[in-house]
Amino acid sequence: MQHFYKFTTALAVFLLTVMVSPGQAFGGLTGTYTIGPGGDYETFTAATNDLMTQGVGEGGVTFLVSPGSYPERFTLNAVAGTSETSQIIFQADGGEVVVNGTGTEATNDAMVTLNGVSWVTFDGINILDGGTSPADNVEYGYLITGTEVQGSNHNTIKNCSIQMGGGENPELHRTRGVTIQSNATQQSGSNNHNTITNVTVDRVNIGIDLR
Repeated sequence: MQHFYKFTTALAVFLLTVMVSPGQAFGGLTGTYTIGPGGDYETFTAATNDLMTQGVGEGGVTFLVSPGSYPERFTLNAVAGTSETSQIIFQADGGEVVVNGTGTEATNDAMVTLNGVSWVTFDGINILDGGTSPADNVEYGYLITGTEVQGSNHNTIKNCSIQMGGGENPELHRTRGVTIQSNATQQSGSNNHNTITNVTVDRVNIGIDLR
């Protein structure tokens, strides 16, 4: 009986720890987290993976991003729990933040993709093409898109610069600073109420592209 008591007590403590540990799915991500060396998340990719797995809790979540370069590209697909009162914010924290990944194909790479997700803000998150040739250049800075039935709505990109066409002789005929692209086959797949403000673009063929 004594051994059984010890086992059940240990099990109860373990379950309680699982339920309340930071980063668990219970209730979704809320409050403020940091991205960068020594932060809650080392990369944007790690943070967005948690968002897609856990969703967002009441009141939303803010990611403060440490100044520096982030050599990655990332996609944020549908996130459970987002709303006008429970938004996702990525915000530069007191210095210049640059996302400067490289591409893997010659036509359709995007540095940051929002795919069927709503109520997301990128504030002060700059884009710089890390590629040096047509084979690894990135064509889109920010790509806002969706599926046939779920669009991206109420997203904001602001206070940033976007420079595409890395390398000495970039091919700029495919580059876009921001592209809003619909794949909708029904109304719910439309992309609506997205805002681009105080964004400067350089070395792009078209700054803002709506398709």
